[in-house]
Amino acid sequence: LPSEEALLCQQQQQQQAEELQALSFSHRRGLYDSQGRLMLKNLTLPELEEWCTAVGEDARRALQLWRWLYYDHNWVASLQDTVGRQNGFSQRFIDKAGGLASVDGGLLLEQVAAAKDGTTKLVFKLTEGEAAGGSVEAVLIPMLHRRGSRKHITLCVSSQLGCAMNCQFCYTGRMGLSGNLSTAQIIEQMVVACRVLAADPSAGASISNVVFMGMGEPLHNYEAVSAAVDIMCQPLGLHMSHNKVGGGAAAQPPVGERPGSTPAGAMSRCCV
Repeated sequence: LPSEEALLCQQQQQQQAEELQALSFSHRRGLYDSQGRLMLKNLTLPELEEWCTAVGEDARRALQLWRWLYYDHNWVASLQDTVGRQNGFSQRFIDKAGGLASVDGGLLLEQVAAAKDGTTKLVFKLTEGEAAGGSVEAVLIPMLHRRGSRKHITLCVSSQLGCAMNCQFCYTGRMGLSGNLSTAQIIEQMVVACRVLAADPSAGASISNVVFMGMGEPLHNYEAVSAAVDIMCQPLGLHMSHNKVGGGAAAQPPVGERPGSTPAGAMSRCCV
């Protein structure tokens, strides 16, 4: 017969599973990886606070995670990378979190290709989710301000593998839709782009604009895109301005979502 300690552990695990199913964001698709772990980059800061509380951590733990994942020049790929550093995580917490969650973004950088015009293409292989095995691209586009005195960089990200719009002038549209990207996969494109720029002494600037004009129709993946925009614009992390995140869309926002009423809804003001 199981020991009293083992029975107590099983009860705690069952209670925790029930609490996780009751979280406000549990209905979203693509939250978990192939090992059943929650991919933390799918969560907004309030959702991360909610998760921390549900797994028995202080809600303040969420901000510690958030800053290691997203704040300038952190962008850690593993919680283990924080060990021994100021405000890093204890091994106890890393072991606990490792069985429940992952900071992986669900895609892998395969190629960095720089063009003569200064743009840099990042090619990613999708390792999780609906479109696992496929490839998507993000592009870093350097530009000068009107006066030509200061450079800024626009990041163009993908939101789907393929596209269902079937626009005949667009190669992606003619591919058809293979699957939606998760919020984590959208965010990871920006995180990796930040790492690429930080490692390049000649970059001369950081990302100041984000456009959803890569692969996919962003308004057909509205829920994931909306959460991604929220994460991008959180002041304590990637700290993008809402006015600097937009894109071109051929679709309409979901019924009940007014242009600008949510972070992703603001993109409908840029529809083409």
